Amino acid sequence: MLENESTRNTHNLKEDSPALNRAFELLYEQGPDEAMPGLRAAYRLACEGNAKSESGFTRKEGVSYNPRVARCPLILCNYTQENSWLTLAACMLACAEALPSPDHTYGQELKPPTDLAHEAQALLKADLLPEEFREQALAIALALTLDDIRHLHQREENNDKWLKSFISRCESLHGEGTKKLIGNRFTRLLTIYRKSLDRYSTRS
Repeated sequence: MLENESTRNTHNLKEDSPALNRAFELLYEQGPDEAMPGLRAAYRLACEGNAKSESGFTRKEGVSYNPRVARCPLILCNYTQENSWLTLAACMLACAEALPSPDHTYGQELKPPTDLAHEAQALLKADLLPEEFREQALAIALALTLDDIRHLHQREENNDKWLKSFISRCESLHGEGTKKLIGNRFTRLLTIYRKSLDRYSTRS
C-alpha cells in the first residue's frame, strides 16, 4: 500500500513544486482516488533516486528554481492530452539518476510506472531505438529531452563533440515521434519539441 503523506515529510511535492502539485490536483480532482497518493509517492521515490540533482548545470547560488523532476511532468501536463497518472508518475521516475527496481518496497502500486520509466530511460540511452516500445515511453523521453534543450545554455559541458552527439539523439527521437505520435494526444508535444530544437540549432 502507498504511504500516507503524513508518514513521510521529506521530498514533499506540494512544498517542492506548488505549480506541479496544483496541476495534478486540477487534473485529478474527479479521481481516480489513487492518483494523488500515487503521484506523491512516485515523486518521493524519484527524489530518493537523486532526481532533484542538476549535475552538469551551472546555476546562480541562492536562486530558487523548479527541479527537473517537476519540470518534465509539467511539460506533459502543458503540451499533451495525457491523463493517465501512471504516465506522469513514470515521467518523474525517469528523472532519477538511480531508478529503483520494480520490486521496490513501495509495492506493486508503483510497478507499472517504474517499468515505463525504465523503458523511457532506455530510449534516451540507446544509439539505435528498438523496434517496439510504448508511445508513452517515447513521450516521456521527448519531455526529458525538451527540458535538456531548454537548459543547454546552462550546461557546463557544451563542447562541439558533445553537442553533435546530443543533437543527433534529439533528431532520432523526433524521427520516431513523427512516426508514432502524429495525430494522437502527444502531437502538440512533438511540435513544441521540433520548434525548440530548431530555435537552438539556429542560435548555435
